[in-house]
Amino acid sequence: MLSGSLIGDQSGSDIHDHVAQIFVDIRTQTRKVGILAENGFNFTEIDQIMQALKKAGVKCEIVSRNLGKITSADGQQLDVMRNYHTGSSVIYDAVYVTGGRQCVDTLLSQKESKHFVNEAFKHAKAIGATNEGIDLLAASEIGDAPFAAGVVTIRNATDFNNFNQKFIEAIAQHRHWDR
Repeated sequence: MLSGSLIGDQSGSDIHDHVAQIFVDIRTQTRKVGILAENGFNFTEIDQIMQALKKAGVKCEIVSRNLGKITSADGQQLDVMRNYHTGSSVIYDAVYVTGGRQCVDTLLSQKESKHFVNEAFKHAKAIGATNEGIDLLAASEIGDAPFAAGVVTIRNATDFNNFNQKFIEAIAQHRHWDR
């Protein structure tokens, strides 16, 4: 038996607040995205996506194996806000996996990064991946479901405007129960 308070929908029938998420206002403000990245990430790619998310009111946090700084393939650095021990996928509304061959090869070698993506998928969260980042999704339990509801990917791209728009829309949906 479900517990929790009951709320009324517009038809007058009662519904548990556990399922009320379906009826909430869809927006991106206050959402939080965990960005999986390691040394060798593609700075231009991650920068474009983080700027679009920030503009939509979404907070981003870099999650990596170690705290400190990570360095892109072209030598630029970003601060890591959490590692896999201090930031699991449950504290994020969505997950993004950036590209960069060295970055993704490192992510593929870590069971924690695969677990992070798998948990987000099981909890029906939005998941985005660009270029080589898609390889991590393919190696996870998502496997052959890159077109599942709430999973947004683009490969061989340098312009991420369309990806950004679709990923922000997926984040705004909050959960993708129809997976």
